Amino acid sequence: METFLPSLELLPLLKDQVIVRPNEPIGQVWFPRSGTISLFIGDEEGGSVEVATIGREGMTGLPVMLGGDRSIFGAVVRVPGQAWRMPISRFKVLIAADPEVRLLLLRYVLATMTQMGHNAPAPGCMRSRRAARAGSCWPTTTSTAIPSP
Repeated sequence: METFLPSLELLPLLKDQVIVRPNEPIGQVWFPRSGTISLFIGDEEGGSVEVATIGREGMTGLPVMLGGDRSIFGAVVRVPGQAWRMPISRFKVLIAADPEVRLLLLRYVLATMTQMGHNAPAPGCMRSRRAARAGSCWPTTTSTAIPSP
């Protein structure tokens, strides 16, 4: 990990700051030190649904770990804080040179994909905000955390 430090720039994370827009090239990866970044996907009515939350345990730019250069997900700051930022070009060089860090980050990709699966909206909820507002689209993790009446 020491090889990463000279390439990182510590920056503030501002509430509602757009880190990456859906389907646009990923220019840098962000490693939150504090605060949170939400990954979201757009719905058919012009809104969005959060699919994952990234905190100090993680990073943005997961498609880069899998050979991609863009994501269907957008990323926006939900809780202000600070994050380390690194250009994608440098990140690719560093993970190629350090198999242990690459493996660690691939495990994080798997954990995030699992989180996304748990947070996925019920079928049809991406098409109907009315259903989402009515509570029928809550992720399994939310509905199972609330006791039954």
